[in-house]
Amino acid sequence: MISNLDDTVRIGIAFPAASDRDRDIADVDRLLYHLACVLEAIGFVEAVLAVDTGGNAADEASLFAHRGATIRLADADAAIDVLIVTPGVIAAEWLACFRARGGRVVLVDPGSSHARLIETTLFDVPIAFSGAEPCDTVWLCGEARSSAPILRAFYRCPVIPLPAIWCEAPAGGGAAGRATYRRDSVTRDGARPLILHHRSTAATMLVPLLICEQAVRADGKTIDRVHLLHAHALREQATFAHLIASSELYRQHRITIEDGHRAPVLGADANMVVAHQMGGVGHACYLDIVAAGFPLVHNLPALADVGYFYPGNAVDTGAATLLAASRDHDRTLDDYRARTARAIARVAPRHPVVQTAYARALVATTAPARAAA
Repeated sequence: MISNLDDTVRIGIAFPAASDRDRDIADVDRLLYHLACVLEAIGFVEAVLAVDTGGNAADEASLFAHRGATIRLADADAAIDVLIVTPGVIAAEWLACFRARGGRVVLVDPGSSHARLIETTLFDVPIAFSGAEPCDTVWLCGEARSSAPILRAFYRCPVIPLPAIWCEAPAGGGAAGRATYRRDSVTRDGARPLILHHRSTAATMLVPLLICEQAVRADGKTIDRVHLLHAHALREQATFAHLIASSELYRQHRITIEDGHRAPVLGADANMVVAHQMGGVGHACYLDIVAAGFPLVHNLPALADVGYFYPGNAVDTGAATLLAASRDHDRTLDDYRARTARAIARVAPRHPVVQTAYARALVATTAPARAAA
């Protein structure tokens, strides 16, 4: 463990077992991958190790298969000084023992914690949540500052807001996979938006669906087909079925709902994304999409200069933005990529502002152990 002010730090990042990963709540693997990228570049960090919590260290689908050494949880106690974990991944008893031996635990909030807590009760949905795990600090990565008060009260420890971070995923990783936007795709094939349905009420498909509906009513020639991803479980829900059946998209046979067997693919079936969320929590998938060149219509203020932005829940403005993106994207693709590159540079793991913020957070987390020495 940390013994003096000159010590380097060995960090373990605990990633969930494959069976525990929930695509609808957060892209936890990707968030932790970004953390590994930024932490390994800090001068006093000796090593960043992946801690296997579920017996799937060889899982090639995990982004951590592309990192350095992987250790078992049983071996982590003696191998690391700081453990970074997301809610519900490691038993509270193990974390308490690790802290009692001098280790430090950082809980990384993947965003919309208040929504997850509420939805468990309202909708009786299972989530990876086991109560308030013992931790020394909570890190809020990105624009999740609205969650700070509830997290501070719940975990009874300091909550540190930190800048968003993003780096390119290994081959095949990220929301766009290996696909990149083909110039003139929208001009040639028409707009084929992809809408992601999230179980969380903080990032739903309703507003994007209404935006596409408004756009097709305003201009029946621009929208070729709308793909609704992860929504097959809603097919039998009466309200959802009525909403879809009442839409112009449905009447004109321009909407496809994923059937659970084959998901639409960005770059093959769809050529743009329409997204919406509440609470201003940034998603790495947004930068994945724009980095690949695909048009992204979204309402995230932190990325207002990226993609095609509409404010709040403004459906009419979102529809106009979608039509403008469909009309202008191919013509202004070079400018779009230049704006994206500038935005990505601001959140790169080696950007001085990002490095300084995470180094200070790490020092703040380890300070009690250093002071005790």
